[in-house]
Amino acid sequence: PAAKVRPAVAMIMPDDSEPNWIYQHDALRGAQQRARELGWDLLVEHWNPQVRHFLGRDHLVGAILAMRPDADRLSEIPAWVPLCLIHHEGDDPRYDVVNADEAQGIAAAVAHLVEMGHRRIGYLGYVPPARVRRGYQHDVRPQAFRAACAAQGLTLRDNDCQFQQTEMLPSETFVTIAERLATWMATDDPPSALLCYHDGLAGQVHGAALQLGVRIPHDLSLMAVSAVGLAPHLVPALSTIEQDNEGIGRAAVNCLHDRPHGAARRGPYRVTCQSAVIQRGSVLRFS
Repeated sequence: PAAKVRPAVAMIMPDDSEPNWIYQHDALRGAQQRARELGWDLLVEHWNPQVRHFLGRDHLVGAILAMRPDADRLSEIPAWVPLCLIHHEGDDPRYDVVNADEAQGIAAAVAHLVEMGHRRIGYLGYVPPARVRRGYQHDVRPQAFRAACAAQGLTLRDNDCQFQQTEMLPSETFVTIAERLATWMATDDPPSALLCYHDGLAGQVHGAALQLGVRIPHDLSLMAVSAVGLAPHLVPALSTIEQDNEGIGRAAVNCLHDRPHGAARRGPYRVTCQSAVIQRGSVLRFS
């Protein structure tokens, strides 16, 4: 008799043109672990014109889309394939969504900085390129920052370091950050701590601070959401908000497990995973 084919879940991965491609590999590891526990295979593929055929396999339980959900891509996925989207947001009722709890992570970071004595906290944001902006939660973190500061009794003034760095070439980015940092630090009441959208931006701030003679963490404490794995390699090492990317991968497989092949379910799942603050050398107690 023919060997029984094991159930499988597909994971469609981005290439390095998407901003979040690095930490999707942590999600892949979590999905692999959970699929193995369920006795499933995990089939991995990068997006390509033949993805419809890849997803048309009879033993496929569902698919995890680890990339931005534009309409052209979604139209290539067979309608019968249960779909779970990770690290992006979407409002299509056909698929589940698993994300990090952005508001919880930012609130935890602000609370940590306040606990370390900081009351003048700035935020350096990021607006991704237009070609990848759909489904990308670039506006959630500044909103969460403002809400977290309000919850901690912090008053944000106009131009209080809430600088949204928009789409620019890397060299332009560095010049802009250096100019803005110089302006901030020259005020009568400069920020004692800066929270960055991700560790790539924090690396830019780190370089600008070195150029300007601003000492981290003695003159400015620095913190960021971990995204590109840069944090441990800076000197001093960068304090971060670590999203549970492996947990996101596991949760995505669980969503598909709860909606078996061919079965209907009332409404899509919306799952959020908690983040944790990792204290390293870039945050100093303020006195």
